[in-house]
Amino acid sequence: MHPDEGLGSTLVAALTAALGPRDGRADPGAEPPRIAIGFSGGGDSTALLHAAAALQKRRFVEVFAFHIHHGLADDADQWLAHCADVAAAFGVAFDADHVTPGQPGVSLEADARRLRYAALTRLASRRGCVALLTAHHADDQAETVLVNLARGAGIGGLAATARSRVLDGIILLRPFLDLPATRLRGYLKAHGLKHVDDPSNNDRRFTRNAIRHEVMPALRRIVPSIASRLTLTASHAATMQSLLDEIGLEDLGRDAASTLTRDDELDVERLAALSSARAANALRVWLAHRGMRPPSAAALKEMLAQLLHAAPDAQIELLHERQTLRVYRGRLSVDRGGPPRVAFKSIAWNGEAKIDVPEWNGSLHFTRATGRGFDALALREGPLALRERRGGERLRIRPDGPSRTLKNLYQEAGIAAWQRHRLPLIYLGDRLLFAGGIGPNAAVMTDAMPGMESMSIDWQSHASDP
Repeated sequence: MHPDEGLGSTLVAALTAALGPRDGRADPGAEPPRIAIGFSGGGDSTALLHAAAALQKRRFVEVFAFHIHHGLADDADQWLAHCADVAAAFGVAFDADHVTPGQPGVSLEADARRLRYAALTRLASRRGCVALLTAHHADDQAETVLVNLARGAGIGGLAATARSRVLDGIILLRPFLDLPATRLRGYLKAHGLKHVDDPSNNDRRFTRNAIRHEVMPALRRIVPSIASRLTLTASHAATMQSLLDEIGLEDLGRDAASTLTRDDELDVERLAALSSARAANALRVWLAHRGMRPPSAAALKEMLAQLLHAAPDAQIELLHERQTLRVYRGRLSVDRGGPPRVAFKSIAWNGEAKIDVPEWNGSLHFTRATGRGFDALALREGPLALRERRGGERLRIRPDGPSRTLKNLYQEAGIAAWQRHRLPLIYLGDRLLFAGGIGPNAAVMTDAMPGMESMSIDWQSHASDP
């Protein structure tokens, strides 16, 4: 087989599966979908970018090359310049971003990978790309299986690198996972493509590099097709993992086609009704849908023990991936944020529909009211103020209802004490207009009069990333 045979068709097949059928003969006036290539400048990503650029010439796709500068290598600036030059030579748009790995308590390699993907999806979103492609191949997949075996990983680790998944709203594709590295090297040679070499890839102090240079050659002498065999193992494990995910969703009360949101809480009683294996699997699925990696088997066992055997009124607090998990009234949730950055924030409203308040990790929303509401003229004269609770505040939910303490209302609404101090109280002068998590104060709302503009107020907290 000719060395460049298969790369273009492999890309077409991957993109067609992800984006829908295309015949490469689109209407000249139609805009092709935009795709992003994670471009390090190494041989694998150079082959991927070159093959994608060939599809761009057929107007199958519009290609963007994105390079992430980690600043970890002495030649990082030269690599960035090289990538910009190669992208220009291939006729594709180019962009780059700088990241600084080094988060305490996280390996440098893992932190660099996390920041790299975050930067790549950010660039892809900014450019309107629907998919992000990376050049991982069968040898990479085989190495990942062995790395995860070495650290005692379970089915999820054996599944290794996913062929496709959605990351921050962008489809992440690895179209070359079934191709051996030799195919990509042959492609580079056939087209005379130059690329950079990262010397850190030869540092055998890193487990992956030691496996690549020492373990894989020995295995190939025994089983020449070891890379494809291990890739097949990863595929089988991915199927098993998918089944476990479906079971976990069902055990959490969701059908297999649904997804959990980042705000969904976990019913501890539902976990307690499951076998230990299914409870552990359901907790793993719940954590994954909250954006967290699964804990080790030992850590997962300890978390379950605390959740399932604690006293009903126990204040349970679990730590995982620098996040705090808390139980309130039998429901587990993730405490993602700290206290507000300010105890008092003055807001001038000039008729906007939304005002972001980053100090309180949320936003104020204003809509025209058809019935009772707040006088828009008074709101404009303001200013409004966001304040912390001090205790003793009262609010009337219904015009004809009694005035009640916020503490009582929060308890009735099932809002835990540790969540309440992050919900602002909105004042106009000394009048409480709105309590975050509860709603407007009917005691200070009025019926709209002729010629009066009446407004509703709402507060929305922003989800924090893990």
